[in-house]
Amino acid sequence: MKIIPLQDFIHIRKPRPETTLPSGIVLPKEDSLSKFQGVALAIGPDVKAVKVGDTIIYKQFSSHKIVDTENEYLVSESDVTAVKE
Repeated sequence: MKIIPLQDFIHIRKPRPETTLPSGIVLPKEDSLSKFQGVALAIGPDVKAVKVGDTIIYKQFSSHKIVDTENEYLVSESDVTAVKE
């Protein structure tokens, strides 16, 4: 399914940080910063400060989950607080 954001929306994928123990058990790592960051997969025509491939940090409660995906969301550019370099 291809998502094409409209207006100032950004299609992002949240990272899935994990820790693998020596025994092979994988533990999900969820810190406060990783909950509210993602990589831009596509941007709407009105987005000016973010490019595809940028890692962004956005406000809590500002994302819209995309149905039928595991960790993809839409975020408005006005809710983006920073772009990581």
